[in-house]
Amino acid sequence: MDNLDLKPSHKPVAEYYRALEQFRSIGVSHESAVRSAFQNLLDACCRKFGWTLVAEWPIKRAKGHALRADGALVDGFRLSHGLWEAKDAADDLRKEVRKKLEAGYPAENILFQAPERAILFQNGREVLDQDISVPENLVHTLKAFFEHQKPEYASWEDAVVNFGEESQASSLVLANLQFSGMV
Repeated sequence: MDNLDLKPSHKPVAEYYRALEQFRSIGVSHESAVRSAFQNLLDACCRKFGWTLVAEWPIKRAKGHALRADGALVDGFRLSHGLWEAKDAADDLRKEVRKKLEAGYPAENILFQAPERAILFQNGREVLDQDISVPENLVHTLKAFFEHQKPEYASWEDAVVNFGEESQASSLVLANLQFSGMV
């Protein structure tokens, strides 16, 4: 699993705060506007992993209509590594988190974010509630979000690595047998 190489001084972090300041300076604070600043930051982080940030990611449920997360971190196999839900500063983030989870949003790795606060759930429990107006806290939050690995994905990556090693070892054994004239 890769680590997120991101520091408070990096350009995507500075651009996030600059975009929020631009929105503030013109009196814009509604969710669909301010969400774009964080979406751009997530997109930059996704590229470091070779993932794509997909907006309006559907969440299928056994009963009822599908839900839609504001974004999902998606790899080349179309596997989601995390979900993101944006809110604006006027929302009671704690209350909005509760509503989303009660509606059926999965709590495997989901980041609920408002311009100055983030709440992260992993493996069914809250693991972080940060003031992200502080760049170090924002980076810490993003690292926790991006570096989280679902247990089944870790097993898959181990199997892929082991298969590659076993396949390579089998090829060497076969080559040695062929060289010695046994095959």
